[in-house]
Amino acid sequence: MGIDTRFHRRLPVLEWRDIEDPRSDQLLDCCKRHGAFYLYDGGRLSARASAVFREARAFFAQPQARKIHLKARPDTQFLGYRGIGTEASMLENQTEFCEQLKVGYLMRGDHGTEDTADLTLAETCFATGATRAYWQAAQTVADALVASIGEILDLGRDYFSSLSDQPLHQLGLNHYPRGSNSEYSMSSHVDLSLLTLVAQQAPGLHIQSAEGTYQLAESRPGEVLCMLGDYLRRWSGGSFRAPIHRVVASGESSRYSIIYKHRPSYDAVIRVPLLCEEAGGMVEQQYATGPAYEKKIFAIMGHEPPLRDAVADSFTDG
Repeated sequence: MGIDTRFHRRLPVLEWRDIEDPRSDQLLDCCKRHGAFYLYDGGRLSARASAVFREARAFFAQPQARKIHLKARPDTQFLGYRGIGTEASMLENQTEFCEQLKVGYLMRGDHGTEDTADLTLAETCFATGATRAYWQAAQTVADALVASIGEILDLGRDYFSSLSDQPLHQLGLNHYPRGSNSEYSMSSHVDLSLLTLVAQQAPGLHIQSAEGTYQLAESRPGEVLCMLGDYLRRWSGGSFRAPIHRVVASGESSRYSIIYKHRPSYDAVIRVPLLCEEAGGMVEQQYATGPAYEKKIFAIMGHEPPLRDAVADSFTDG
């Protein structure tokens, strides 16, 4: 499919007041038509990105032996360092040409969580604390967004926070090195999240429009790129878009990005009433968010997931 480089001009830009005002139709329109938008956040998050990019460059410039000390493993649910080629594509016959550092909340046996950001970011290249501050600010911005979306969906402003007492939020620092021969540095996918906040040091992110064309999303100073994830698409009964996206890095120079994914607790279940002719009425579709995410991450990292509850859509009579 062709690339439309005018996408960044057509993708809506929301002001912070559009997020705070439940009477505004701007956020609803973005969720339904695009599934992505830029947010002028008044510096809440965007002003912190430059310092994080400096820390990311310092981390990825280290010798491989130093980075591998933080290697992502099954016992950390693959938080930590993921080297180039260690993550398989779900849609393409390739591995991802990207090295990543993932920090976030670690799932425990009782589905509780532990914040591992302090431990992971204790490396000397994170001594300024910029990445930790970004991590905290991203949670605040995302909390405000999902509160407004909860109100739009008539679920209430506190609905998603009530499902996030032990959240699985995650921050990823991504490095796409120069010299890639792959067609895609990160293949097409949809995020398993409520929403994702993106900062880019250079262009490369392509988002699929409702018409099916891939369109370039550029970096815009003072703004944060927001993309809805599959969880919100499901919670809306399919009325919201969760856009497919990919990364096509130039290969001529390194590219860095900061990816924050906002997720509820492991035990959060999406329940949506659906009309089913075979059942002769309404049924409730249920989707277990935690097991679904766990199954995906273990699959792309080439491991069998732990034996927990089965992951599947289920239906009950409504």
